[in-house]
Amino acid sequence: MSTTNPTVNVRLTNIPIIYENTEYLADNDLMVSPKTKKTVDITVSGQRSRIVNVTPQHVRVTADFQSLDEGIHTVNLKYSLPEGVVLEDFEKDMTVTIDKVINKEMQVEVYSIGELEEGIVIQSTSINPEKVSVKGSRSLIDQVDKLLVDLDLNSLTNSISVNRKIRAVDSKGQDLPGLTFGQEFVNLSVQVEMQKEVEIEPKIIGQVDNDYRLSDANLNRNTVFVQGPADVIKGLTKIQTHEINISSLTTSQTLPVKLDLLPNVRLVNPDFKYTIDLVLQEKADKRFDIPVSKLKIENPTSKEFEIEEKAINVVLKDFSDELEQIEEGQIELRIDISELNSGEHVIKPVVLIDGIVAEGNLLKEVSDIKIVIK
Repeated sequence: MSTTNPTVNVRLTNIPIIYENTEYLADNDLMVSPKTKKTVDITVSGQRSRIVNVTPQHVRVTADFQSLDEGIHTVNLKYSLPEGVVLEDFEKDMTVTIDKVINKEMQVEVYSIGELEEGIVIQSTSINPEKVSVKGSRSLIDQVDKLLVDLDLNSLTNSISVNRKIRAVDSKGQDLPGLTFGQEFVNLSVQVEMQKEVEIEPKIIGQVDNDYRLSDANLNRNTVFVQGPADVIKGLTKIQTHEINISSLTTSQTLPVKLDLLPNVRLVNPDFKYTIDLVLQEKADKRFDIPVSKLKIENPTSKEFEIEEKAINVVLKDFSDELEQIEEGQIELRIDISELNSGEHVIKPVVLIDGIVAEGNLLKEVSDIKIVIK
């Protein structure tokens, strides 16, 4: 029966050995011979989904040099592996030759190569350990100007924590071979973040009263520079504001706003104050005086009647841009007198605009008609 996630073996080569407790050797004017083994090869096993991405950089191999004196020694190797990964074929120990040397402890510095990709910024760098002892003949030690670890900026797009080999250089920056370090590798941690300009999207909630509408909402700045982990910032296209509730607004206002940032994302300029201009529009009235002569009267039995009014007043209520589109010629008034008996009656006409009955919020007022049926 096949399985989708079998256990497999992987061979990892050239895993650097981290020398521990080299301080003891330095204190006793001793050093590890340059011929001493510096890397190991191992075979590890694990489920394919776990082990497929395991590289030598995920494995930590250490050798403890505590209490060693001049001569040849056998030192146990200790392995630290990712969770779910098991050692199968590996070296349990190594042979170490200790020589008498001149010892000098020096700070390890980062030597940057190339340039960062646009938008990438280095938040911090750290080296562990910060200082390393360099060992060799006195004449060679006197030439050492700096101990360096290289950092390639061209390929640096995410934070890293990697083992880097130390190199010694003279005052002209030339490499000095033939030296031995208390440990040849140090851990270089670089915290990298990305800066990016993204759009700000106002998050407006609630509804204003029916007599008002929000006609515009303008931020004092429509974009913002944010900074954070590259894998988060790369996919970020916009930042929303915190909720802006307009339910109680009856006038245009300028309000302070805060930005709703994702975890680990922050503003490049946190001191800038963001505001939003909320432009509110109120409904207006528009009055029409419709001549009675334009009144359509449903009178199937041809009753005789008289109407005193010369014009009928119609008041519409809406926003100005909507009212501007309504002309008197679009308004039609109708009354039905077919069911009325003789005598005086007060009737409120039906108002139609473009053939549709005007009602609800649009029709604010229409004057009554006094009609006498004979």
